[in-house]
Amino acid sequence: MFLRADTTWLRQDQDHDSRLLIFRDTQGQHGDVYGAVACFRHDPAQSATAYGLRANLRLMDSQGSEIGRGIPGGCWLDETTDLIDLKPDESACVLILANNGKWTIPWKERRQTGLNEDSISDRTFALTGLPITVEIRLRDRDGNLRLGPLAIGIALVNGHITVTARQPS
Repeated sequence: MFLRADTTWLRQDQDHDSRLLIFRDTQGQHGDVYGAVACFRHDPAQSATAYGLRANLRLMDSQGSEIGRGIPGGCWLDETTDLIDLKPDESACVLILANNGKWTIPWKERRQTGLNEDSISDRTFALTGLPITVEIRLRDRDGNLRLGPLAIGIALVNGHITVTARQPS
């Protein structure tokens, strides 16, 4: 279930083993990147772990048209890959917008490299302007829709970004 959308300072690290980027919430302290996140909790009424959740993002402009082709693998905070496992009542946040001098959306690209092997790479979608809405869909490892679409409204007010949940268009 959706918990909240928020803005926060993040620290950008690199995992020692995989060399992939990892974003961590600084808990209110100044960080490397200012970002917008959407947070979710796995419904405690569900007795099973939700395996391999992936956040798909769609960016919409003020006319309701999609910007780009979408983000297939959003960056989960504290994770190196685009997939997370959530046990009942556990929560996690996905990064939907980042600013380290310019607005971007960091994401993870997954490519099949063998019969049962994938390769993951860090990617960045550079924005020329802020989207008005980011739509989020959570899918499990089998591609089944687990939540969504959820629309997060984005606005720049007096130089500060605000995020609010709203009905998708």
